[in-house]
Order: sequence, then structure tokens, then C-alpha cells
Amino acid sequence: MGVEAYAGAPLIDPRGILHGLVVVLDDKPIEGQSAQLEPVLEFIAARVALEYAIQVREQQRMAEFEQLHHRQRLEALGNLTGGIAHDFNNLMGAILGHAELLKIRQAGNDEVLGHVDPIIESVMRGRQITQQLTDFTKPMETQSVSTCAHEVIDELVHLTGPNMRGINVQMFNRASRSSVAIAGNALQQVLLNLLLNAKDAMAGQGNLTLTTEDDENCLLINVLDDGPGIDSLTIDRIFDPFFTTKGTQGTGLGLSSSFGIVQSVGGNITVESELGKGTDFCIRLPLCQEVRPTQSSDSNRPKGERILIVDDEAHFLSYLKQRLELAGYAVTACASLRDAQRVCVPNRFDLLICDLSFPTGTSDFFIRNSVQRSPSMHIILITGNPNQPDAQAISSLPRCRLLQKPFEYNELSAIIAELVPL
Repeated sequence: MGVEAYAGAPLIDPRGILHGLVVVLDDKPIEGQSAQLEPVLEFIAARVALEYAIQVREQQRMAEFEQLHHRQRLEALGNLTGGIAHDFNNLMGAILGHAELLKIRQAGNDEVLGHVDPIIESVMRGRQITQQLTDFTKPMETQSVSTCAHEVIDELVHLTGPNMRGINVQMFNRASRSSVAIAGNALQQVLLNLLLNAKDAMAGQGNLTLTTEDDENCLLINVLDDGPGIDSLTIDRIFDPFFTTKGTQGTGLGLSSSFGIVQSVGGNITVESELGKGTDFCIRLPLCQEVRPTQSSDSNRPKGERILIVDDEAHFLSYLKQRLELAGYAVTACASLRDAQRVCVPNRFDLLICDLSFPTGTSDFFIRNSVQRSPSMHIILITGNPNQPDAQAISSLPRCRLLQKPFEYNELSAIIAELVPL
């Protein structure tokens, strides 16, 4: 049966946005009826457009509400993990410090050192885990700083291991250079989104491969799964904000945020997939100069610099005082801000090493006051939670550096060598 006549009207909502057309088809001519039909079609089109606009706005409102709720949950989790990280890192700082002292004083005793080295390695691994937890919950910073992608991948796979049961995860770090111009926590978030999406796609069973390759001045990171694949219509929208295939279980923010993060540092992210053959996400990130940690030796430094340490963790304070005295510094140690205020007279110390958090509050006021009274004094702010706003504010002061607990002595020594003039 052929179409003899048709009539239509545009679907335009009250804001003037065109959403489509409503069309009526007939197998008979409609001559003489158009005058009656057109107003009816226009009325129907206006109602349909209005209802469609209302539904779209409601979906956007719900997505915005979910995004706000997600941020609030993340903020609450950040406060919790920050407090735990501070206390945990304080304890690990004391353990690491006294293990290093034992290593110095038992040099040559292989039996003792065989027990000390695993302690130090375990503490440093614990530091990485707490750092990852606080990084995931702090506001995202994507500024172009140097990050070792291989380290981020290794740590992330280890951290997510318990949640990837049933998934065979393999890593092939083939790139000869892996220092990329992106903040570490930003790269972690990008990769975490891809890993969790792959896990969901494979329904908890399958193979997941992460590889790195050289690509001129960039690093390629591929995340490949052997899941069911993605159809072409979904791929076209996969990076759209609020687009999700998970129904009410998804927010549609994971891949869109990953896309935005990668683009913000001058990289790009693409996806290739075929139904029944899995999915391959490819991240292309600009490389930057390889960063090698500065090494410092106490043997080539003059001795006798005057250092004030302020920390309420007794075991850590005891370790740090002993270790700096072994290196030849003149050390005064205080367990409270009140004691520190008493001894920190103008120009008495060359360097102040101070914890951020105390039972009576933060050391912000004490540090700023000390700097005003002794303008030439240098500051090393030590803290178990470097993501605290006070930590970032204080560390931005002239002649001030931030050092996260627990730390190895050579990290502290390198900063002292940088700050205190030879």
C-alpha cells in the first residue's frame, strides 16, 4: 500500500530547541483537510516537545543530584581516610625510623639486618597504600608534573587486586621511558575507571591486559579486555557525560572524567571494540624529562647546623633526634607547641622540622610566627596527611618544604641539603 499523502510539524520546545518531527502518513489524499489537520498536528507536536523537554531536564537534574551526592560521599570518605592516614603514618614513621637506626648500629650483623630490611620495605609499601587512599579522595589535580606511569600501573593493579577476583590481569611495561606529564592521582583515576569498567563488562571473569609502548614523544597505555565488546552506537557516545549502559547502577561520569583528565594534559584517549571480541582503550600521554631523586650524603656537609624538631609522637621524635645527631647536627626536640614556643627565640635555629597536627590544633600559627621572628630560618613541614589544606598553605611559604611521613632518612637529608646553605 503506497503513501498518498503526509503532513508534519516540527517538535520545538518552549526554549526554541528542535527535537524532531511528528509526521502523519495516509494512503489517501487529504486534499481539503489540511486546514483542519495542521492546527491539530502543531498542538500534538508542541505537547510532545514539551514533555520531551521535561523528561530531558528531569534526567539532567537527577544526574546533577547524583553527581553532588557522589562528591559529598567522596568528601566524607576523604575526611575519614585523611584522619586514619595521619595516625597510621605517624606510627609507621616511628617504626621506619627506629629500623633505620637499628640498621646503622647493627651494621655488619647480617642476621639482624636480614630482619630489618623486610621491616623497612613493608613500611614503605604501607606508605604507598595510604597515599593511594588519600589521593583517590582528594580534589583532582591534573597539572603537568612528572609521574612514572609504570609505578602507577604496578601500584594500582596491586591495590585493586582483591576486587579483581576471577580476572586474569597481566602487565607488559614495554616502554623505555615512562615519565609522563600528568599528576599521579589523576593517572590513577583514569586507569581505575578503565579497570572497573572492564571488570563489569566481563562480569567478573576474563582476561585484562595493560601494556605500555613508546610512541615518539608520547607514552601509549593500552587497557585490553576480552569481554563481550561494545556496539558501534554505544562507542559513539561512550565518553559523553552522564551516558551509561549500567542503568541506575551507573552515573555516566567515569569515562567522561577520564577523557577530560587526559585531554587537560595534552593527551588523548580512544577506544576500539567489536562485539564478541573485547575492547581496547588506548591512552596517549606526553612524556616529560625523567626525574631522578636527588641523593645527599652527610659526609660532604658541614656539621653543627641548629635544628628544632617539634612532634607529639614520642617514638618518632626520639628516632629523629638520634638520627640527626648521628649525622652531626645540633638538635633540640620538643613534644608540644607550647615547649617549642618557649625555646624558639629569634635566630636560634637554622632549620625547623615541625609536624602539622597536634592534640591542641595545627602548627600553622606557630610556624608563621616563627618565620616572622626568624626570617632566615628554613622549614620542613612533616605530616601523615599531606592533603590537608593547612599543609598545602604552609608548604607554599618561602624556604619551606613538605615531607610526608613515614620517610626514609635520605629523603630528609636531601631536603636539608637543598634548604640549608652549605
